[in-house]
Amino acid sequence: MRSLIEIFEVLGLMLDNDGDGVRDTFDGNIWIKEGLSGAGKLIAVNLAAMIGRESLGYDRDPIIRIYDGGPKRGFIIEDGGRSGIFLEGDAVRIIVGEKGGGLLERYIFQKFPYIPGDMGTGNLKVSCCRDITGIIFYDRAMEVTLSGSDNRVYIPVDDLNVKAPRREKRAKPIDLSDLFSFNGMYQRMRGGYLPQTAATIIIPQDIMDSEIEEIGKIALKIGIESVEMVFPLCIYEGQALSLTDYHCPIVIGPSKLYNGSERGISLVLDDSGFGFIYVNRHDLKAAADYFLNTYPYIDEKRIYSLASIKDMAERYAARDDAIKSEGCVSKKLEWEVDEVRRIMREKVIPVLNRGDRVNVLCALSEEEVVRERLKDEITGLLSPKAGQINVDILSSYKQGYYWIKEKVIPAALKYRGQISRVVITFKMEENELLKNDSRVPDMNILSKGSISFMELPIRWLLELYPVDKLIASELSISRDAICFQPDSEHTYGICIYDMDSNIIMSDSYDAAVHQMRYMGCFPDTPMVAPETGFLKVAINGKAAISIEIMPDSLRVWEHYQEFLSEMLDVIEKDDSDGVRFDGIDFDVRMSDIDENLPFDEDRISTLEALEEDLYFVTLDFMRMAEGRTGKRIIPGLIRPIIHSGYGSPEFTVSYRILQGNDAKDSSMSIIGIEPSVGFINLRIKGYDGDGFEIKVRERGTDVEVLSANGNGIANLPKKILLHASRLNDGVIGYDEYVAMVLNLQGPGLRTELAATSLMGRCVYAVYMHSPLSTEIVSENKWFFIKPTLLINCRHHANEVSSTNAAFMLIENTLKEMDKLRNINLAIIPEENVDGSAFLNGLISEHPKWKHHPARYNARGVEFGHKYWKCPESEARALPHVVEKTLPVLFLDAHGVPSHEWDQPFSGYVPPAFRGFWLPRSFIYYYFWVPASCDKKDRYIKENIKRHIKESLLDIPWIKLRNEDLLKTYNRYMGEWMRDIVGQDPEDGLFFEIPVNSMTHIGEVFPYITYIDMTSEVIDEVAQGEHLENCIMVHLATFNAVVACMNELIERGWGRGHIQSVRM
Repeated sequence: MRSLIEIFEVLGLMLDNDGDGVRDTFDGNIWIKEGLSGAGKLIAVNLAAMIGRESLGYDRDPIIRIYDGGPKRGFIIEDGGRSGIFLEGDAVRIIVGEKGGGLLERYIFQKFPYIPGDMGTGNLKVSCCRDITGIIFYDRAMEVTLSGSDNRVYIPVDDLNVKAPRREKRAKPIDLSDLFSFNGMYQRMRGGYLPQTAATIIIPQDIMDSEIEEIGKIALKIGIESVEMVFPLCIYEGQALSLTDYHCPIVIGPSKLYNGSERGISLVLDDSGFGFIYVNRHDLKAAADYFLNTYPYIDEKRIYSLASIKDMAERYAARDDAIKSEGCVSKKLEWEVDEVRRIMREKVIPVLNRGDRVNVLCALSEEEVVRERLKDEITGLLSPKAGQINVDILSSYKQGYYWIKEKVIPAALKYRGQISRVVITFKMEENELLKNDSRVPDMNILSKGSISFMELPIRWLLELYPVDKLIASELSISRDAICFQPDSEHTYGICIYDMDSNIIMSDSYDAAVHQMRYMGCFPDTPMVAPETGFLKVAINGKAAISIEIMPDSLRVWEHYQEFLSEMLDVIEKDDSDGVRFDGIDFDVRMSDIDENLPFDEDRISTLEALEEDLYFVTLDFMRMAEGRTGKRIIPGLIRPIIHSGYGSPEFTVSYRILQGNDAKDSSMSIIGIEPSVGFINLRIKGYDGDGFEIKVRERGTDVEVLSANGNGIANLPKKILLHASRLNDGVIGYDEYVAMVLNLQGPGLRTELAATSLMGRCVYAVYMHSPLSTEIVSENKWFFIKPTLLINCRHHANEVSSTNAAFMLIENTLKEMDKLRNINLAIIPEENVDGSAFLNGLISEHPKWKHHPARYNARGVEFGHKYWKCPESEARALPHVVEKTLPVLFLDAHGVPSHEWDQPFSGYVPPAFRGFWLPRSFIYYYFWVPASCDKKDRYIKENIKRHIKESLLDIPWIKLRNEDLLKTYNRYMGEWMRDIVGQDPEDGLFFEIPVNSMTHIGEVFPYITYIDMTSEVIDEVAQGEHLENCIMVHLATFNAVVACMNELIERGWGRGHIQSVRM
């Protein structure tokens, strides 16, 4: 080190251990002479903060030490006659004297180690600044010594006034759990997003040398977590103005300023409700060690933050789970099969004469084996009297598909090898169409206008899916030889042509429907016309019986509609302005279709469709009830549990309404931290001003509550973060996810409990950056040095594969740390943890269903639409990580169904998700372009698209799979409903650019997050090889974005963005 100005550079005492051009740590200490003057002690503490500010970490604790003689690295501070700063080998000696001491302090607090022009450089050339080896201070001048000569330059200095840090108006008081944020020590620099630390440590006049060592730890930690600071950080109580003049005052006492008895680290509230931080001198060492090495966590692994413990206690204290009202309805219904049996016995057999010709045509929503068994039973029942008997029992669900499968194809098999083409006609309905952007979900589509029926005009074509795959497979012809045409005469018709274009077979079929209101309790809702069953009996060619046989699902649905009417009455009669459900539980058992098809992931299931209808129609009911009553309604977790069981259908529904119309807002705060050996005692201020205490300790992977006392905290469990340790290779459930997070280890990797859910489960964030070898590492500074990519996974818990891909990305990055040469990674591997836990139970019985009831959180809320204005506890995780990391690029990893999404009681195609009825690509992307989008945003987006194309198209099967999916989607939907389909793909991939909304990060922080994008993979709920393929595609996307960011930054993009835009 040849000059004072180099001390905070790699040429001086800073280390760049990984060679990335970023200064990692200060290789030295601050050495103070025993009995140092008060001015010297202040300089030592402020220098500790400066060292922290210039560093990413530190491992030479304690930073301030008593000087014991000999050569040292760092700073040596001693008292003397004339104040000065001198370079001595690897050390900088600071002499604090009676002469020039005031200017020395002001210079260190404002300018050190630079000699800027506004101080008056006199005849000192700028190029000489690199040669400064000493500075002597006078009252209003500095004498600068240059190396290599006896040349000394006398510089007049303008007065350096030390101003108290400005106090930024707070939105809420300081919270001890969140000091390194804009709710704590930070204030916004020049109104931007870059934080400036404006804390002030106020120490007693009689502070001792040993106490200065501990205060130095506090100052070092504050500096390490700071990008910019207001100095002086530390002053004496005699220098202090009113505490209200400081943004975040930290008082060390007891002292003349405050003679409090609070132990540890406390928040002392003043009349204004803001107050100051108080550190008791009796606990100073324990408090300083904790603050430097552990804060803001309770454990040395830095997983369980104070904020997460507060959040957990807050929810247990806040939850008012007293049941206000509840109800239960249980029905055992007549089985459709039993109704046919009964009608045959009661109305057909008695009128039969011996030798009659009997023709029975029936349609039931049962699997083929049940229908065949009933067919044999009816034949046996008729045989004693009837002569010629013909019994056909078709499927009443997807009637056209099963008619072709069970009647047409068997008759056409004799023509296999002679068929040139097949023409299938379908009835085109004249239903009105509500137009919207079907590329994105639209939960309010019913408010877009008035229609008579919810079914699309092409509903009969949609219900044929996937009949073209079936015909091609069974009759050995190409799918291209099968075409669909509209027709108005019959619901369905089919013509089969030979090689000479002659019709060799034709037939037609008319489906039966049951018309009803979408919701009977709201007469203004549209009609729906789900398919229904029937029984037609002809005796000797004359119709004897023609009656509707409602399928089991429709029988259940009628009772469900009655339940909705009762619920509307309950809501209307409730005497509060809001209704909070603990949940609505459906338990249904019925015999019906649940069939895996031999084509890709295709399946047909009336049971699965009923689960979807019960869930989404209940959500629609809650929204409409809100509009009708003006009350805020929280639906709670809607749990439709559907069982497959032979025999009579059973329907049970129960609900519970809780006291209070909502969970209380987050307003608790930690007001006391008392670290001790083996545990931490936390004092928490409650909602109503009352407080309570909890004593916790980290125990392996749990946090154990040793004691809890105070109002409203009695329900806090003894282990509030209980984890399991199972792992598997399939869908990652909540327990597996927690175990995987807690097992993550590696250089530059840190996990954080970012939030906890309503049910007490943990939402973790994983941060990755270039590794740093120091013991103490900054929490925040990384994100202001390099651009960050934030990946959010599993917002909808039934979209399963992104969690697997996230852990694979973390594992691969730990093996290839070069991926972090220019960027940081922030990953939330599983955001909707309550939904994930619920999904575990659902897939245990039905592993291949879509399971949208696990889509939202435990209160049935889609919190993704209102992150920054949402009381849901899970919704705190993403804003916390966003505000911590300020991501340049945000990738939200989602999923869509891999097979048909049918809801027969909602118009067949899900009304809010019409564009997702079938997947049109294995993966597609949305770029949520903010209104402020400029050329740079578009440039980045085009580069990301290029990298994604290159990465995905390297996967051998992806192009053919995408082409097949798009071809199928267009055949059934796209060619007929062009207005709701969206744009064409680019090189086989969809890159959608919908209209943005204020809920997306790119719109909330347009000058921070350049790219806000969403990926959609067909993984609801993927299993086996299909899950592996979904993981592969998600991972390829993640890798493409990482590679793109590194490439762009190496071209010069990114660092300028950090330095200019964020300020």
